[in-house]
Amino acid sequence: MKPYFKPILLTASLFLILLFIVAKSPARAGAAHFPTIEEVQQMIVSALSPIQSSIQGLSNRVSNLETTVTPIPSEIAGLQATLTPIPGQIAALQNATGKSLHVLDANNQDLGLYMSDNTANITTVFIPSLNRRATIVQNGLDRNALFYNSSDCTGTPYLYIANDDNHVIDIYSIGPGVYYEVKTGTSPITINSHSTYRYNQNTNLFECPAITQQISNAAYEAMQINLPFSEPIATPLQFRYQ
Repeated sequence: MKPYFKPILLTASLFLILLFIVAKSPARAGAAHFPTIEEVQQMIVSALSPIQSSIQGLSNRVSNLETTVTPIPSEIAGLQATLTPIPGQIAALQNATGKSLHVLDANNQDLGLYMSDNTANITTVFIPSLNRRATIVQNGLDRNALFYNSSDCTGTPYLYIANDDNHVIDIYSIGPGVYYEVKTGTSPITINSHSTYRYNQNTNLFECPAITQQISNAAYEAMQINLPFSEPIATPLQFRYQ
């Protein structure tokens, strides 16, 4: 039984007992007393007083509860209004393309993102589409050579990268239009090279001379790739933030 019903039941019980006693009292000549209407009304008021107090207490509790609960829907609505745009804002930030410093040639070819340059006209760029670094010298990429175990530049091509593992992320230009990178997942090995494939700047031709060279723990298997731009690279270079 809930606590606030106990005084109500107790008061009602007392009132009924009082009426029962009055009604059953033996009649004595000259001593019998019957309550007047005013006295009955007073007894009723006295009996109902605790009930009214309990009702008033319950009313106060309900009012306090309503005061507490009433603002909650609007607070929830406000919270929802605040949270609803957040997923879209996060997606917009994730999909936003930030600006970077690009290197372009004189014909507006985008060569990649600027990394460094020096007074010797050597510029290093990062090419996002290949996730590789390239070194530009004058009007082309820095030239390198391929090495083969065979004597006629057939079989598996290798790049010679000595004493600097950072260069395994570079693009290696053998000559105009011929570009290689280190094959992903390969480690340096030792080979006995008997030929090399290279570009002759004097004749502007590719050649495959026979050689005898041991490359100790610095030969990386190479894989041919394509660049997103072409040579020759027109100078002067441009730098553009876009």
